[in-house]
Amino acid sequence: MPRQYSPEFRDRALRLLDTMMEASDISEFEAIKSVASKLGISEESVRRWRRKAQVDAGERPGTSSSEHA
Repeated sequence: MPRQYSPEFRDRALRLLDTMMEASDISEFEAIKSVASKLGISEESVRRWRRKAQVDAGERPGTSSSEHA
């Protein structure tokens, strides 16, 4: 069964990812790997949270969380 993370933890991971990508000249992939390692979570979790946040913000096509609910 997948581990459940709090919304606060997810937000923290995404803020860390955004900060890392803005502060250094690394790819999204490298930033995701680094954040996942620092927080002790899977890279796939961070990647999925990032994609979901992008859809919810209208930055990426897809069904937003509010439309899905």
